[in-house]
Amino acid sequence: MMVVALPELKAKSVFVDGALAGENVSFSLYLGCIKNMTKAKVVSVENASVDRVEAKCQHFGVCGGCSLMHMSPEAQLSLKQGHPKGTTFAFWSAYS
Repeated sequence: MMVVALPELKAKSVFVDGALAGENVSFSLYLGCIKNMTKAKVVSVENASVDRVEAKCQHFGVCGGCSLMHMSPEAQLSLKQGHPKGTTFAFWSAYS
């Protein structure tokens, strides 16, 4: 999930499910603003990240069990080690 700012939506942060750092993606909004935040889902990836891999599960993107399966294991570990507990990353998982 990548976070972007879209001032024209009056949202300070847009959480984009399926996007990785450094990617250019097209996305579609699917949750209205909640405390200046909204949520979106990737429609297409224009320029993929070097950390993007093919998800090994046939249910990836459908069940929501592994939201980072499209990210290399090394990049997942780096993200998880650098992400403090209780931040907005965990907040938005409740709305998936």
